[in-house]
Amino acid sequence: MECNKRYRRNTTTNRQKKYISSNDSFVFGEVSSNAEQLRRKRSRNNAMRSNRNRDMNEVKRNRGMNESNRGMNEVDHTTDEQQSSHGNAIVEESDIPGFAYDSVTKRYYRVQPQASGPNIGFRESDLKGNRQHNLFMAERERCCTKSCPSVSWLPKMIRRRELYGSSMSRFTRLVAEGALRGVRKEPSYVQRGYTDIETLHSCHYVDISDDGKTIVGCWSVRHQRGEGWRDICGARFICFKVTAGHYDKTESVYWNKFGLKIRSSTYGANLVKSNLMDICVEPVNDNVTCALYVTTQTIVTMHNRFSTLSRVCIEPVAEFSSVYDATELHLPSYNMRWTCQKYVRAIAFNRNRMGIGIGLEENAVFLDISTERTTRINSLERGVMSLSFNADGNLLFMGLIGNNVTCSDLRMNNRETVATYNDTESVGWLKTLRTKPDMLVTEDHVGIIKFWDIRMVKPLFRIEDNINPYNKTPMHLEKDERILFSATADGITRAWSTYNGEKLCEFPSHDPRNSSRKPKLVYASNWGGFSGNAAILVATGSEFHVHELVL
Repeated sequence: MECNKRYRRNTTTNRQKKYISSNDSFVFGEVSSNAEQLRRKRSRNNAMRSNRNRDMNEVKRNRGMNESNRGMNEVDHTTDEQQSSHGNAIVEESDIPGFAYDSVTKRYYRVQPQASGPNIGFRESDLKGNRQHNLFMAERERCCTKSCPSVSWLPKMIRRRELYGSSMSRFTRLVAEGALRGVRKEPSYVQRGYTDIETLHSCHYVDISDDGKTIVGCWSVRHQRGEGWRDICGARFICFKVTAGHYDKTESVYWNKFGLKIRSSTYGANLVKSNLMDICVEPVNDNVTCALYVTTQTIVTMHNRFSTLSRVCIEPVAEFSSVYDATELHLPSYNMRWTCQKYVRAIAFNRNRMGIGIGLEENAVFLDISTERTTRINSLERGVMSLSFNADGNLLFMGLIGNNVTCSDLRMNNRETVATYNDTESVGWLKTLRTKPDMLVTEDHVGIIKFWDIRMVKPLFRIEDNINPYNKTPMHLEKDERILFSATADGITRAWSTYNGEKLCEFPSHDPRNSSRKPKLVYASNWGGFSGNAAILVATGSEFHVHELVL
């Protein structure tokens, strides 16, 4: 058993071992030498390949580091260039989306979102930095150009504040505004207006001539009969002359700088049993000035029915005209009557077209004085409270009851509404400026005064410290259209600048508890005919309160 195992082990061993005989010794030596050479060659090739790979990796590593350093140097150099002179930047945004333009190579390169390596300078972040730098430099240049001239023009700004450095219009405006800021609360003097046969009760309208020597107005009067006064109330146009008398401190009537006195001059139309609705005094031409007014009264018709009769009248004011010939003043073009059985609330005169605008209950009418023909103007079927023509007479502005101010173009065949001014309901007073043809001033039933640009149909500025419980607040725009006056319901008269809406002054003018003595006021820069003698005349009832203005 053991012999068999040993034999088997030897057999296995002999099977695994290779015994070389003596005949094969030469062949074995040759094979072994060839294998050794092949093994050495393979090891040498492997070593060379590994060395070559190691060298190539090292070269690549060095190349990447060099390119990275070169890219960082390029970024720093570009930043330095941008800081020194941004206009010499190489990388620019092109008109092709997603590409950047290199002004040196004159080629387009694709912009990488956030790449590194050779794409430095063409990244989105770099272009964003360039845009921010451009905006910064543009803002810096704009600030420099804006601030430097203000410093260089500082002496000129100072000269503009001085009197001799201002234009004549600006100089007169500043002088007038400065005088109003110093107005006293109490009037300088009070004079009573009276006539020989009538006593004045309340004032409906007052105006003053250009030379400051004549006052024209309309007053409610009571007629004298025997030793008493009749209670028949009517209205009459009366002109008063402002004359210079003897200066005497003992008499309060002469207590003013030039001894001015107010005396009645002539009488005009007598409006007995009529209600005066609206009135204005306007120049018809360069020589004749006329008074335009409308009255209403209730009459009984032949069918025993009550009806409203309105009369629109125009007649010359001789004291305001340069023509004294009675024959010329009695021409039909200066004396006209127009009646209608409708309620008329407002009128306006158009000098360029020689016509009268009449506001009725459901529409407006344009009356041609020469031909006496009427043209209907649409008012959105609302009652017309106020009217005003622009400077050239082509546009008619209407303040409507319960609706906004509308504008109609008289050059159009249908005279339809061409513009509407929002938030102007029930405007009782409006006026277009002669010196500023594109400006419109409105005063609504609440008392808010707005200055409009008629081209843009929006308010430029507004005045809210005006109080108006009346249908028509006593408003006055002085002849040069620089100052706007208003006698409010609280018994205070206020003045604002039409230049910027600044409030210039306020002073008590009347008793607010007496509604029958609502004041009418007028401003004169040459009161009594003396140039520079500015004054505010407030007519309340039969009294004239004069506030002299001192620089």
